[in-house]
Amino acid sequence: RVKNNLQLISSIMNMQIRQAKTEDARFVLRRLQERILSLATVHKNLYQDDNLVRVDAKVLLEEVMGQLLKVGLGPGGHVKITQDFERISIDADDAAPLTLLTSEAITNALKYLPQSSHDARLEANLRLFGPEEARLTVTNSLGRVPSVTGTGLGSRLIDAFARQLNGQVEVEQTDSTYTLNVTFHVPKTAKQIYDY
Repeated sequence: RVKNNLQLISSIMNMQIRQAKTEDARFVLRRLQERILSLATVHKNLYQDDNLVRVDAKVLLEEVMGQLLKVGLGPGGHVKITQDFERISIDADDAAPLTLLTSEAITNALKYLPQSSHDARLEANLRLFGPEEARLTVTNSLGRVPSVTGTGLGSRLIDAFARQLNGQVEVEQTDSTYTLNVTFHVPKTAKQIYDY
């Protein structure tokens, strides 16, 4: 039901996007819609499985990235996409912040990609980084100045979601690439849940 309600909200937002008078308004509404669809993906994956304690991060992130690429890559683009997400079992409580963090990172990357260049690339991967640690990495080539100036909300949300995962954010930037690394704790066993 939650997923269906979120998809209904997304449909209503589509109507608002079509009626928006300015590109700024359309941009803000589309970004909000992407966040809502990412939440819907989390709920769909949580409730497909009877085990609501652990979730496969690979399934979540592949689905979210697929949605974002469908919307974010314009026609005639020459972007080389590489995605490689390891099957990592995460706590259900960590599913929403990880999915939303990935959504923000991919959306930010798409905003700055030089889509008309044959060298444009976007890479996303999730790897186990230690016994109980994982690292999400999103790298994109640089070149495009977005038509709509951002508010910095995406970066603030990435930091907030990383904190929810007890994670560390590191950014590496050169003249031609931007890389976001988020390293976070992944306990091997589910968190203890007390039913009072």
